[in-house]
Amino acid sequence: MDLEREKLYAYDDGVEAGAKKKAIETANNLLKMNVVTIEQIASATSLSIEEVTSLKETFN
Repeated sequence: MDLEREKLYAYDDGVEAGAKKKAIETANNLLKMNVVTIEQIASATSLSIEEVTSLKETFN
């Protein structure tokens, strides 16, 4: 694999990791507000219900 392709893959991985971090941050904020369901948070953030449930358990 050439260097340019490796850079592109690394960039894509970074973007994906950043998007996941932001989704988790948003889910945490919504959980703290306690105004929507876990299913709604999962839908809004593209996280799985299991991931949101796991985040919620860290609050309890």
